[in-house]
Amino acid sequence: MKRLNIWTGVVIGLIVFAGVDATSADQPKPQTEAEAEATLSKGQNIADEPAPESEAQAEQFLAKKSYVVPAYFIAVDPLVAVENSVAVGGDSYYVSGGFDIRIGYRQNRWLATEISGMYIHNYRDTEYLSWGMSLDEKFYFTKSRIQPYISLGMGFLQLISTSGRGSFSPKFSLRFGIGTEIYTTESVAVTVVMNYHMPFASANLRPEFAGRSDGTDFDFVTAGIGMIFY
Repeated sequence: MKRLNIWTGVVIGLIVFAGVDATSADQPKPQTEAEAEATLSKGQNIADEPAPESEAQAEQFLAKKSYVVPAYFIAVDPLVAVENSVAVGGDSYYVSGGFDIRIGYRQNRWLATEISGMYIHNYRDTEYLSWGMSLDEKFYFTKSRIQPYISLGMGFLQLISTSGRGSFSPKFSLRFGIGTEIYTTESVAVTVVMNYHMPFASANLRPEFAGRSDGTDFDFVTAGIGMIFY
């Protein structure tokens, strides 16, 4: 019986020793100070260095960055106008100066709606001034830094010839345009515009010019470079 008790104690001791040894094996071995610093330094370097996939994704994101800002805007365009109306210069082409102020809202990457007010004045031998307003819809082709577009609008236009050739009453007019917005930031862009104006007003012409025109030939082109602010 005494011998059995001894062997029982030996077996229990071996079991306890084996359990302690297994637990110790599961735990990491203590590191020296040098090993700990090396491990920490290696971990920091890995964390500081971006993965190649992240860099590629960042470059792709920047390349596809959208400059579309759904917001209200105001634009100012100094203009040059070219026309050859009988009501103004007879058979001559006249180049005039003026400006265009536009206020509107950019709905999304494709569309923007604006109200345009235009004023043109010629101070040459044949003086005339023209002014009008229109409601325009713009259709964009891209959302990148450079955004070309086309526009279509309708409104009214008036011509006053101070040289006595005639005048247009404020009547219905169509406006067709092309342009480009070049964004310096998401809220500021340089604008390049060109518009064709086609009024449907009846002109009050002097007798010597009335037989040479149907009274609706004051079509003209405007072009300019300006700024737009969101």
